[in-house]
Amino acid sequence: MRIVALWLFAPVTYVERPELVETIIQTGITNPHPFTLTGFLRQGDAVRSHDTLDRLGKLAAPALVSVADDDILVLPRFSRQLAAAVPAPR
Repeated sequence: MRIVALWLFAPVTYVERPELVETIIQTGITNPHPFTLTGFLRQGDAVRSHDTLDRLGKLAAPALVSVADDDILVLPRFSRQLAAAVPAPR
């Protein structure tokens, strides 16, 4: 869990919110459905291969795209690209 946490939290989170990081790590450790390396790798495959950017223009419901400057999984430029593809509210 500590190794996986390196992919979940930006360095600034370790500095500014160490208690949050530790709580999430402990929650993962005590989860009755344990984390596995295979599951982590498959989740990474899904993140890399899932692409629906071309379908966002068809959204009929309001959508919110959030972005964090320090996000290490989804870089801010990709979140901005998603937000730009979401139609304006009617």
